Amino acid sequence: MMSGMEELGFAIAGTTTAIGVLLQWQVPRRRMAMEEEVKDGALSPDEADRRLRFFAIAATIVTVIGVGMLIAVGWKFAQ
Repeated sequence: MMSGMEELGFAIAGTTTAIGVLLQWQVPRRRMAMEEEVKDGALSPDEADRRLRFFAIAATIVTVIGVGMLIAVGWKFAQ
């Protein structure tokens, strides 16, 4: 039986992972929006590349942290 802390840990880890996955799904939309901004002249190509790279890296980091938390909480629960 899980204690309240383990349930909370799973909830936080699951939420973090879900947020990371949602951010991953947003990368192509973000890329298209930035391409439009570059076409409109509102954003330079270099700045668009930097922003997109940051967004993609942040999404990956959040996903990895969430999965790592899920593994850690699962490991702790298994002991």
